Amino acid sequence: MARRTHKGAPQLRAHKPSAHLFRNHGRAFLFDPCTRTSFALDTSGEVAAREMLGGKPARRGVTAEKVASARDELTALSLRGHFRESCALPAQPSPRKHVVLVNVSCRCNLRCRYCYANHEGVDGWPPLDMPPAVMEATARLIGDLWQSSHLEALDVGVACSGEIACQFELCDAFRAALAAESCRRGVQLQLRAWSGTNLTRLSDPGAAKRVLDLGCAGASLDGPPEIHDAMRVYPDGRGTYADAVRGLKVLRGQATGLEGSKHNRVGATLTGAYPDVLAVYQHLFDLGFAALAVQLVRSKPDSPFAVGHNLDAIRDGYCRLAEWLISLPDAALSDRLRRITSGSKSSDYFGRFLERVMRRPLMQSRCPGGTRDLTVHTDGTLYICPGLAGVPEARLGSVWEGIDDARVAELADRLQVTRRVPCKDCWARFLCGGGCMHQSYLTFGDLFRPDPAECALNQHLIELAIWFYAELKEKRPTVLEHLQRPPVATA
Repeated sequence: MARRTHKGAPQLRAHKPSAHLFRNHGRAFLFDPCTRTSFALDTSGEVAAREMLGGKPARRGVTAEKVASARDELTALSLRGHFRESCALPAQPSPRKHVVLVNVSCRCNLRCRYCYANHEGVDGWPPLDMPPAVMEATARLIGDLWQSSHLEALDVGVACSGEIACQFELCDAFRAALAAESCRRGVQLQLRAWSGTNLTRLSDPGAAKRVLDLGCAGASLDGPPEIHDAMRVYPDGRGTYADAVRGLKVLRGQATGLEGSKHNRVGATLTGAYPDVLAVYQHLFDLGFAALAVQLVRSKPDSPFAVGHNLDAIRDGYCRLAEWLISLPDAALSDRLRRITSGSKSSDYFGRFLERVMRRPLMQSRCPGGTRDLTVHTDGTLYICPGLAGVPEARLGSVWEGIDDARVAELADRLQVTRRVPCKDCWARFLCGGGCMHQSYLTFGDLFRPDPAECALNQHLIELAIWFYAELKEKRPTVLEHLQRPPVATA
């Protein structure tokens, strides 16, 4: 009847049967939301599952005996804790780690058509560059956090908006402010640059070396020239692909041991205007990046770039990506999957769902913004994330006032997937964790109400990942074993 695709399940409180039955690539699957367990079904199992969930489907040629046997298997699974309506959720611990993203500047040499940070010249907007006094206050706040008794780790990143190659002096100034605070306190405040580079200013080897010295976390490139040049443009509208690839070659020439390192990563933005998912991935694979993170655009729903503008094409594109991947020989498939997964938490939009289907984490909330992660904007105001800088509802205090602990506690509570509507009734809730707050705000002006297009795509990708995982488990066990090994540490 059912071929189980996972082992183990926690004990849950008894309730009426609850599961998600679906078909993907001609196969039937039953997904248990609370245990995040999926089962591949044969025909008799699909009939029995529909009956269990209240339907009365035609038996389509299967015998009554086979359906009865499948029904018995489902009953046995129910008695072992599957298909319950609600879960006994563990308490959420206080964050033991803080990530502080310091937006030293919004300055950038591009005007990407979908960018959330194009605010130059807007009246009332904070300054493009962080003043020295704000840098000093930010360093003091970071020192206070580092010496907080409950923290085990603190990561500090710079330049989370704009282009890092336009901000060298500001990055150096913030480094100096943090070093001075370290001396004053007698501690070592660590600094990592989280920002990527658009590569266009790196044809100068000196600039490329500076980017590497700052610890730049990777590059931004949206795929083939026709896709990249339609979105990532100079202020005069010219495309940037040729300059970006030229800068990439120089950057790689300056790096030592770049292959597999944190510098050999690429982030791409997928939009509804250019939904050819497979073309994007194939091009970035061919460019030799060690890690890919293709992410969804954040935009208002009436934008031509919005995911909802071309949702069916994007869903179809991800299906074609999965089919192409599964058609590859074992070595090539292992290589490509390693590049979109990371062993625990992938940054790639499809890779993260594949990871979650394999490892079954309980995602009580999706985003650490505001609870673990804080963004310091150029004027010293604290926000949930870089995309929500300037939004009053996303404010969490300032470098002078400190963190608004009451607001952080409220966020942690309201971001629980069991509290959000419609998340709390969604079958995918514990593998999704809820929608992006930035996209929620762009769609509804509400941080906690998910965008329906994002929800629909997330559900599709989870179903696709369940099918993909079943294919690996049944037909490509060597690839799956390779994928489930802990990732090798990189420089």
